[in-house]
Amino acid sequence: MKLSLTTSQKLWLGFGLLTLLLVGSTLVTLVQVRTIQASVVRQATITQPFLLNTRQLEISSGRYVLNVRSYLQTDNVTVHQEIDEAQQAVDTALVAYDAVAITPHQRELSQGFKERWNALTATVAELLASNVRPMSKADSERLTGMRLDLEQYMSSQMQPEAMAGYETQRNTTMTNLQTILLVALGLLLAGLVFALITGTVVGRAVLNSERELIEAHDLLEGKVEERTAELNASTEALMRSNRELEQFASVASHDLQEPLRKIQAFGDRLQQRCSEQLGEQGNEYLDRILSSSVRMRRLIDDLLSFSRIATKAQPFVHADLNGILTDVVSDLEGRIQQTGGLVEAGALPSIEADPVQMQQLLQNLIGNGLKFNRPGVAPTVRVQGRLLGKEHGGAGHDIPLCELTVQDNGIGFEEIYLDRIFNVFQRLHGRNEYEGTGMGLAICRKIVERHGGTITARSVLGEGSTFVVRLPIVQPETAT
Repeated sequence: MKLSLTTSQKLWLGFGLLTLLLVGSTLVTLVQVRTIQASVVRQATITQPFLLNTRQLEISSGRYVLNVRSYLQTDNVTVHQEIDEAQQAVDTALVAYDAVAITPHQRELSQGFKERWNALTATVAELLASNVRPMSKADSERLTGMRLDLEQYMSSQMQPEAMAGYETQRNTTMTNLQTILLVALGLLLAGLVFALITGTVVGRAVLNSERELIEAHDLLEGKVEERTAELNASTEALMRSNRELEQFASVASHDLQEPLRKIQAFGDRLQQRCSEQLGEQGNEYLDRILSSSVRMRRLIDDLLSFSRIATKAQPFVHADLNGILTDVVSDLEGRIQQTGGLVEAGALPSIEADPVQMQQLLQNLIGNGLKFNRPGVAPTVRVQGRLLGKEHGGAGHDIPLCELTVQDNGIGFEEIYLDRIFNVFQRLHGRNEYEGTGMGLAICRKIVERHGGTITARSVLGEGSTFVVRLPIVQPETAT
């Protein structure tokens, strides 16, 4: 029996089939949309906590470096406490960071941050232990380089991490849309239209996510620039404060000279004209006054020398260290004869430097070698120099260096006091044992730092000391 359908029945049958196919296509589409949503939620659950913890790490580590730099410039105890708090904040954030690092890329990023953070904290510990305040230009550049390396690493790595969620979402979306399109093409035009509508909605969601990521990246860059500007402002304020302190020391020392000259002049007159009237006790008091005025004169002269390293500095020019050493030995001839000492001079290089300050540097180091001698042993001071390659300059140096060594056979010192001897007014011996104000090595360090170099020492108690100075052969164009 042959079934015959009318046109109306055929239309209704077609409409029914179309309806069934449309419902089926809709159900398939709904299932695929739910799958997409679950994938997006799952990816967001993995990515967003990691991004938030990364931002917290950047803020905490930036605050830590800012506090460290401030403390190394000011030696403020309150700032030191803030350093500890900032480090605890970073350590706490690292624990949370590990907890949310799920993907291989996230774990790799976490490990990379730890390595750079450990290197940074080790360098900070070294700078804090050195007790050098303010820190040297080389240490400042090293600290800045490590901070920038940490920030650049996080910035370069976070963009792929942030985009990972977008890429996963997009790939999942495209795969499911292809499935929807294949089903729709195999079923009806209605399925295709519905799939296109769904694709448009999902595409908008993807674009919105990408826009949010770009805005977050721009916001992060703005915060980095803001922190950099704040750090530059703080550095400028510290430099201005240091200049004001140096000017104050110079003016104060200069103003003290006139009353001191009067004390010495009237003391000498009193000793010459009224010695008999003063009696034995009066003359003893007068001798103490004159002796104290002599020490005061030395202290004022050393303070002026210390402040003039910056305030009265001369431009860097070609300096023949051999000629300068000859002048220094000539100036110290009286002390050499008095102590029965000997100065052995090796060949020294020529460098770009302030000749006056180079003479002061060598005179202080050689003079110390002659002064701090062992009883019954004639002092011998050996001055030598050699050229070093760029590889000896450390991070941030691309200029060849020269190394000067001043070695003596004097009393030496325990190396636990190495950081102390280069500080202002620091003495390891009493005034009754050796004369001096405790300014000589502080002046040496300031001269060396102005020339972009370093100074250190090696010593064995009772055997002598060796002071090692490294200076650039050519000064950078920015040096003043």
